[in-house]
Amino acid sequence: MKSEVESPELEHQDQPKVLPEQKPEPEFAFSSQTPWFPPAEPYESKKSRLAKAEWVAQLPTSDDGPSTIRSLLIPGRAKDSTYMAQWRIFWRMLAFEDWPGMQDMLMDWLEAAEKKMGFDNLLEEERTWVRRFIGDVKGALDRLDRARNEPLGWAGAKWALYPPQTRVTVEALVGAIDLHRQGKLSNDELYTVLDRLKLNPRECPTGTPESNMEAIFNAIVNGDSLDRTGDEPLEWAGEKWAAYRPEARVTVETLVGAIDLVRQDELNNDELHTVLDCLKLNPRKRDPGITARNMDAIFNAIAHGDNLDLKSTYARS
Repeated sequence: MKSEVESPELEHQDQPKVLPEQKPEPEFAFSSQTPWFPPAEPYESKKSRLAKAEWVAQLPTSDDGPSTIRSLLIPGRAKDSTYMAQWRIFWRMLAFEDWPGMQDMLMDWLEAAEKKMGFDNLLEEERTWVRRFIGDVKGALDRLDRARNEPLGWAGAKWALYPPQTRVTVEALVGAIDLHRQGKLSNDELYTVLDRLKLNPRECPTGTPESNMEAIFNAIVNGDSLDRTGDEPLEWAGEKWAAYRPEARVTVETLVGAIDLVRQDELNNDELHTVLDCLKLNPRKRDPGITARNMDAIFNAIAHGDNLDLKSTYARS
């Protein structure tokens, strides 16, 4: 079976540049009232910067976020396949970071543009900009909707960089713990999610090392850091996990370990539920949270033995 290898984020040193030759006339420049015009100082997108989760995560709340997003509403170099891949990841990260905020902003832009098209005295040049802008915004809204249905599409920009199977595993574990918190799964039903994911430490020759279990317990109960220097996370779980990023392995082993600690009567149910806050993966604190479809799929996989159908559906466009 081919291992899933995760590509690291690209490092960058590039900064935004002003492109004087693309600077529009002042009366035809982007503003909150005229979002259909490009910014007076367009952002020259760099492939490496587009792939940087920390940069994308701050855009929704930064002062220059709207103008940067307007600059990247359509791809700048559509014939560059590497750039296009990064541009698609950029939009997926935006959706993962703040789907409601991006949805609201784009809907406001669309409403303003459609209203502007109704003006009889609109200059033909501006009408052309507005007409094109409406189509571009609708395309961006479609991208947001596709990303919204992705596993962990609510969990923050960095998770958009992880391959689907990593996100499916994490979302299934998070969803199972949240269903348990809602009283929809008993303790015994919760434990079965480990078997469904083939991550039951009791079914492996070694199981989770004691040092790692102690680190998980201390993180949940005492608020200690989840960083650990002992045994490799998920080394007991099989070869395929060796190719996953360390952060993904720590996250998965922490969720698995927390469930196993409840089974061992080392944690109570309330303590179990706090693991989601420890990992900053509490779906109740990140709007819009896990989709109803995915929660149903997780429940049915655990309670009824259905296939765990959380497949990634993100398209290339």
